[in-house]
Amino acid sequence: MPPSRLVQRLLTVVPALVAVLVLAVTLFGQDGLLRRHLLRRQLARVQAEAGHLHRGNELLRREVLLLQQSRTAVKRRAGEALLMADEHTTIYRFHDGKPDGSSL
Repeated sequence: MPPSRLVQRLLTVVPALVAVLVLAVTLFGQDGLLRRHLLRRQLARVQAEAGHLHRGNELLRREVLLLQQSRTAVKRRAGEALLMADEHTTIYRFHDGKPDGSSL
């Protein structure tokens, strides 16, 4: 090959290789588009979970305030959770019809 053809071919191939390399780094690099896409999806999942946890925390906060302010609420909660009641009080438990695996 004459030198002018070699130079011409190099001037064609080298920019193409550089373009492919830049494209590969842009897509697959540490801060590439694919990584950013995955991080955005992960961020959305984490934010959704955080929102769910915040709502749960708010419900617990409200329940704690109610229990701190109302003796009746404490009695009701103790009755539901621990089957506790005042003397001469009857507690009724209803089966929801779903098998729980225990035998009565």
